[in-house]
Amino acid sequence: MSYKEQIARNVRAEMARQGLTQRELAAVLNVSRQSVNSRLTCKVEFKVNELKLIADHLGIDVETLYKTSGAQAVAA
Repeated sequence: MSYKEQIARNVRAEMARQGLTQRELAAVLNVSRQSVNSRLTCKVEFKVNELKLIADHLGIDVETLYKTSGAQAVAA
């Protein structure tokens, strides 16, 4: 799994934990729901400032979104 895939997985997991929809995340990021979907499916990478906005909105440390699951993650 690439690093950008791991980040997208982490964002999806945190969204699920907190019940945040793609539409709500789109409002947080000031983008369309389709743009959010493109990021969550790794068609487009999340920007650093977007990850910070997501973390702030969810009340978590931004490092949570960067965590890898051991040796599976590799640089993209």
